[in-house]
Amino acid sequence: MAKVLRAAGSGLEQVIKISVYLTDMTNFAAMNEVYIEFFDRNAMPARTCVAWPACTTIASINLNLVDQLEINQSSPYDKLYGFDCAASAKNPIH
Repeated sequence: MAKVLRAAGSGLEQVIKISVYLTDMTNFAAMNEVYIEFFDRNAMPARTCVAWPACTTIASINLNLVDQLEINQSSPYDKLYGFDCAASAKNPIH
């Protein structure tokens, strides 16, 4: 997910909200351990985590990120972008 953000001119420090969809909530602790490796503990983005057992992808976790990119230094307005990222053992999130 960091590579996708960088390609868009952003980064993990620009993420303002993450929605996490787990097929099994017993994986929450493991997901959370990995999740906190990616963000500043003093500036974590808002997060929602829900069980979604009916997820039709092969991944056991799906992420939806919203990041904030500044249009320019003098503008008070920000542009929001979102994308979905699915991770599995074959396609890890880092």
